[in-house]
Amino acid sequence: MTPKIRIRNLCKSFGPKQVLKNVNLDVMPGESVVVLGGSGTGKSVLLKCIIGLIEPDSGTIEIDGVDITHKKGKDRDLLLEKFGMLFQGGALFDSLPVWKNITFRLLYNQKMPVDNARQLAEKTLKSVGLTKDVMDLSPSELSGGMQKRVGLARAIASKPEILFFDEPTTGLDPLMCGVIDSLIRSCITNLGATGVTITHDLTSARFIADKIAMIKEGEIIWEGSVAEMDRSKNKDVYAFIHGHETNQQQKQKTTKRPKVVPLRTRKGTR
Repeated sequence: MTPKIRIRNLCKSFGPKQVLKNVNLDVMPGESVVVLGGSGTGKSVLLKCIIGLIEPDSGTIEIDGVDITHKKGKDRDLLLEKFGMLFQGGALFDSLPVWKNITFRLLYNQKMPVDNARQLAEKTLKSVGLTKDVMDLSPSELSGGMQKRVGLARAIASKPEILFFDEPTTGLDPLMCGVIDSLIRSCITNLGATGVTITHDLTSARFIADKIAMIKEGEIIWEGSVAEMDRSKNKDVYAFIHGHETNQQQKQKTTKRPKVVPLRTRKGTR
């Protein structure tokens, strides 16, 4: 089977600092891959290279077997229609109401009729546990967790083939982290999409990932399942796990995320 995403020998430097060093990674169709690593390891640069925000110095990136490394203009725009992205900070437009944020690409790129866009926004909000009463609010009127769910709704509104998640649980409390992890997993499954998540959060990685790729100093140093990660004798993998997990996280290793009740069913709660 052809990988949905194939990365070969990808390199990127900024001045004298080499950030990515011959990165190789395959993401198969329908697979949820987590690129796990600490701050400054190159995972954000890798994601930006894949989605075209940064052009690599060398190497190739293929989507469905097509080299997209240096595509620009209309070719790049067509490619972006396959992608949905949840940004770390939400990246919502405060000048637009929630429903226009969710359907922004469809309204302005594909000229979707306004009534259809509002209906789609309402349906998509429901799928991430929010009710239609937030549709006409500004993002600034929402809590951090609600903003993250609106960002997720925007990412899935066009039913993309590939979903990218940039540090999706950063800045959220543990309960909301569980909500977002559950929503990410269900969105990937329900859409039949391929997922790529970059994070340093081990608890999220354990819940989201079909496969984990550990990155260190710009190189993929290890790949495998969550179970294989926990058994790995790779010294860097072992050091990352045991150097970043608190005692509470150690206990959570053997437990599943709590079942998340959609917030729309909790009376008086958003």
